[in-house]
Amino acid sequence: MGMKPVRAALLGAGYISKWHADALRRVKGVEISAVCDLSRGAAQGLADSCGAKHVFGSLDDMLAAGVADCVHVLTPPHVHAEAAEKIINAGVAAFVEKPFALSAADCRRLGALAEEKKVALGVNHNFLMLPSYDRLKADIADRTIGPVDTFEANWQFPLTPLRSGPFNLWMLRAPENLLFELGPHLFSFVADIFGELRDIEVSLRNPITLPGGLVHANIGTATMFSATSGSSVATAATVATVAMPQARKQGYDQRLFAGAIAAGGALGILLPPSINLIVYGFLTQTSVPQLFMAGIVPGLLMALGFMIITAVICTIKP
Repeated sequence: MGMKPVRAALLGAGYISKWHADALRRVKGVEISAVCDLSRGAAQGLADSCGAKHVFGSLDDMLAAGVADCVHVLTPPHVHAEAAEKIINAGVAAFVEKPFALSAADCRRLGALAEEKKVALGVNHNFLMLPSYDRLKADIADRTIGPVDTFEANWQFPLTPLRSGPFNLWMLRAPENLLFELGPHLFSFVADIFGELRDIEVSLRNPITLPGGLVHANIGTATMFSATSGSSVATAATVATVAMPQARKQGYDQRLFAGAIAAGGALGILLPPSINLIVYGFLTQTSVPQLFMAGIVPGLLMALGFMIITAVICTIKP
């Protein structure tokens, strides 16, 4: 009889999870057994695409079910440490997306905990596997390029969200988050070649302001929620409950933020799958698909107009 496959579970069903799922499907002896996300809909969608049998809405439930030998932690970075600690304490291996944690103390603590529990713990630094980097290491090792006295690592990829959003991503919520999100790629090269770093200095250049980024995101969210719920009041209550605490934390003008949510909610009547248009079409015997087609362009133009006005206001009065 052959060995049982290693059961890998995915904690988080966001953008990076698809890359992990694709990689795991190419590894012999591994099966994706479960997907866990706060949004069960997102978890179910990813599970369906990668063949996972189990879907969970909480990490505690997934660990209690005993369906994983290893959990890939693919959540926003600020909850990496908490999630990894739970996984290790459950006696399950953890593979954490970079950054491992947001403090050196948490990294050391989790490493010590994994040793104590005799549980495997890994951190994903995928750029260390690049063929070009392998060639560089080989050239350094055999002294093809001579002694190294200066090493410079640069990030040359465009960061699309800085230009066009979505601006409510974790890495754009505070300046230091960009360093946590992108810095590990570059620091991993340096640490891999030269060992542990002792003296580190970080400086920022060319700062930019994201005009109304969180407001833009909530205009879109309120618009889509209103379209499906059919109620501007329910939209305002739901989106405001989730978004207003973050808006206060980041110093947004409360009147502007509340107005943006209300405006976005009012647009839902125009955009599919608008409940209001469905009811109107039923009562007037009008083609619902035609109503949807008639509402899409005006609705999107109005949403764009709201976002432009928000950007102008935030630029004039940051």
